[in-house]
Amino acid sequence: MQDDPFPAAERILSEIETVFKKDPKLKEFDIVPVTVNHNKSPVLHVEHCLGLESWCVRHVYCYTYRRLMDARHLRNRREGALLLNPDVTTFWNMRRELLQASRLDMQGELHFTAVLLSRKPKCAEAFAHRKWVVKRLLLADADKDELLEKELQVSQYAADRYPNNYHAWSHRMWCLTHLASFASAPLLKEWSSSEAWVSSHVSDHSGLQYRQFLLNHLLELKQFVSDDVTEKARKSILQFLSCSWSEDTIDTVQSALIKAVGLIASELLLNTDLILRFAGHEALWCHRRYLLMSFKKFLTSRRADMNGIGGCRCSKVSAIRNRCAEKSSEGVSALNKDKPSNHMNVDGVPLEKDQKLSSEELAALDRYLCNLQGAMIWHEVKLISNCRPDELHQQRLAKQHHKWLSHVLKLDIPAVTCHN
Repeated sequence: MQDDPFPAAERILSEIETVFKKDPKLKEFDIVPVTVNHNKSPVLHVEHCLGLESWCVRHVYCYTYRRLMDARHLRNRREGALLLNPDVTTFWNMRRELLQASRLDMQGELHFTAVLLSRKPKCAEAFAHRKWVVKRLLLADADKDELLEKELQVSQYAADRYPNNYHAWSHRMWCLTHLASFASAPLLKEWSSSEAWVSSHVSDHSGLQYRQFLLNHLLELKQFVSDDVTEKARKSILQFLSCSWSEDTIDTVQSALIKAVGLIASELLLNTDLILRFAGHEALWCHRRYLLMSFKKFLTSRRADMNGIGGCRCSKVSAIRNRCAEKSSEGVSALNKDKPSNHMNVDGVPLEKDQKLSSEELAALDRYLCNLQGAMIWHEVKLISNCRPDELHQQRLAKQHHKWLSHVLKLDIPAVTCHN
């Protein structure tokens, strides 16, 4: 930090500040590898992108650092230091002081950090600063929807620029929590858009964790969603239970149950497709285990709701398959016979006075839950058996998954032989 003063530093910093003022559409900043000074301005501004030639970076940063430390109370070229080294907490605290004193604009600050994240997309300090600015804007009654859209765009861009960008996805979760309040519309929009993203980033643990975050909150929604989502959920269940369940049977199941099972089933089917198409990605197998844990938790809670009758009476794989296949049609008639009409709450659950089920209805619900668990086991056996033996890493992951099913989920999974 004791280098001789760099005469051109002040002019370079002035040019950088001028670019930010004149170009509200500025979207990207990066260091351009140029090691020789060609006696011209090292600041490059082309098509809303800002660049700085690498030969001057060290000199400009040292100059800016000294100026900031010597005159903290002045607003002198803060942008240059942070653009070159955004991991210094002191610099961010100084910008907060300026924002609190109304010497910097809040919206302009969001623009500045968005440009900074184009070069350092995994900068935790930048995301923390954005949260601080968003909170201040919310106190000033800023438009939540507009803020949410902007923050989702920034976090998406950062996630695209850097793989497994935990900070970008955590910021996205924070935004949905504080700006959307877990409303169904933004959650479903994110659920749909993130499906395409994880399908093209199959090794990204953080993106898959975001899917888990969305799934968890979608399952907790009281007033769920529209009829088109219900129809999509029906189709997912039909595909998941294609070997033993009919479309007429799905129509007899409560709406809330269809939506919840449909979400998990659709994600399991997507995960199966990705595992078989993109072999050897451990992130997909870990994501599958979360889905299966959620599925088992859901089935257990439904059994516990059956007037205190818990536990599925099907313990063996063969018993599950045979019993569910033989008695599924009997379950349809039992559900149709005494199905309540207008005595449901917003969850699709019978009101308290209607919750006393007959023995036939309890048996039908038990058979339905057994069928779901049987289908889950069938899909796991099929997935492991479809893993190609010539893909050694995929084989190791499949064997680990088989052990996990047996020891953690306590499922009676038969020995599986992989084939071509």
